[in-house]
Amino acid sequence: MATSRKRWLVFTAGILANTCMGAGYAFSVFKKDLIEVLHCTTQEATLAYSLSFAFLPLGMIVGGLISRRIGPRIAVAMGGTIFGLGVLLAGFVNSGYCLHISYGLMVSLGNGIIYATGIAVAVRWFPERKGFASGAVVAALGVGTLGVANIGQLLVTQIGVQGALKALGICFLCIIVPASRFIIDPPNDAAPAVNGAADSGKDGRDVYWTQMLRQPAFWVLFALYICGASPGLLLISEAKEVAVNITGLGDVAAASMVGVLGGVASAAGRLGWATVSDKIGRLNTLTAILIITGLAMVTMPQIAQTNQGLWLGYLAVGLCYGGVLGTFPSLCADRFGTRNIEVNYALLFIAFSVAGLLGPWIGAQLKAVNDSYTSGFIFSAALAGVGLVLSMTLRLRRNNKVAG
Repeated sequence: MATSRKRWLVFTAGILANTCMGAGYAFSVFKKDLIEVLHCTTQEATLAYSLSFAFLPLGMIVGGLISRRIGPRIAVAMGGTIFGLGVLLAGFVNSGYCLHISYGLMVSLGNGIIYATGIAVAVRWFPERKGFASGAVVAALGVGTLGVANIGQLLVTQIGVQGALKALGICFLCIIVPASRFIIDPPNDAAPAVNGAADSGKDGRDVYWTQMLRQPAFWVLFALYICGASPGLLLISEAKEVAVNITGLGDVAAASMVGVLGGVASAAGRLGWATVSDKIGRLNTLTAILIITGLAMVTMPQIAQTNQGLWLGYLAVGLCYGGVLGTFPSLCADRFGTRNIEVNYALLFIAFSVAGLLGPWIGAQLKAVNDSYTSGFIFSAALAGVGLVLSMTLRLRRNNKVAG
């Protein structure tokens, strides 16, 4: 098979596998029924969801090591097996603790293994369109979340929550494991043939993770990732309450707004901004994202007073939040090369986990102290401002390096 055709087959298989990963983010569909069936507390059930995020970086590191030493095909097959069994076993558990192991630990590890491997293989097959390739992979998660949520809700209604989880787990195993057969790295000479250039970092070589951690640019990017992702995560955690308490929407309408913010807009932003970054550059893209995020968050208390304003604000923040997730994999590939991107990006992705804790926690604390969402929005806008300064630092450092 010709290289140009083969890479699209590999790309499609990776997208299919990552679409299944959306189940990890559709937990709210099953949460209420699981609480009733398992006779556990809301906190115990929610912990399973938190754990499904907590081990993502570890899964990504494990996936990266397996992919580089044995091959991405084996890594995705292993990740898909762990992920599918995690969802399947969640349909058999009888306590919150067992749910933490199945829907928490197993789903998180499997998700991380496939996520890191999928991104790495995609950017290696598309060296001339890294933004598009990585953006499509991460966008698949958002699309999958919507699909799994709708199918899962239908299954819960028809066969109960445990039956739904069993059915979904079996489906994921039957989809991901066969798809893994097609997820392979390009031959050593394939990328230059497609791109006409060496597939390496901006400095002309691929960087091993121990070298990367010694570079100041990595830590600037780490802080920039936190600043870029925290505002979106903060708003997602408060989205329904903002729609109810500020805009005055009902519970059903407010819940649909959460879907727009965390699903549709986020998925579109991951692919859209990542593709734009191929044209105008990663730092220019992040600068635009941070400016829009800051303006949207600082004006959110005013624009959220009306339905139209709420739609505008949620779309803007959702698109930009997705843009951060879509742009950073290719930015990591540009800076540190693609050969070791599985582990390199896994280490950088720890910043997203920090943001996942920082943004929602700070938002909740400020809301409790001030009995208002305004302080949280201003804090988010300030983080976006810090991110702008960090992006300028990277730009100046790169220019000085080139000039030297």
